[in-house]
Amino acid sequence: MKKSMGLLVLSALFLTGCATCTDRIGKLESRIDTLEGKSGITAEKEAVGGEEAAVGTEATELAAKEIVAPESPTKKDIQAALKNAGFYQGDVDGKFGPKSKKAVEDFQTANDLKADGKVGPNTWDKLKKYYVPTETLETQTK
Repeated sequence: MKKSMGLLVLSALFLTGCATCTDRIGKLESRIDTLEGKSGITAEKEAVGGEEAAVGTEATELAAKEIVAPESPTKKDIQAALKNAGFYQGDVDGKFGPKSKKAVEDFQTANDLKADGKVGPNTWDKLKKYYVPTETLETQTK
């Protein structure tokens, strides 16, 4: 009796863990789809050894051009990077208002930085991997 009860408890814990993982994976996939949509990157899925790999066509083209983020970003650069990272939904206009500051704070919180709303060297160091020149963004939105 004790063995079957123990087996039942272990089975329930295992199934709960699987459900949690499946739910978490679903949320991550949804966030990736959202980020791809916001950044204008279209993803194609191809089978690679029985697994799926996302191939971003525009991201590949941009990587081939070897984009180098500036050491001192402009407000537009910051807004564009925040938008690509999925933290900013406003216009990339260089006007750094409450929405931009909130986006910076949210990014900082998500990246274990002091959430002060200011883009200093530590914040830019983590944010610049999302940097795309604003000229490229303007071309994508037209």
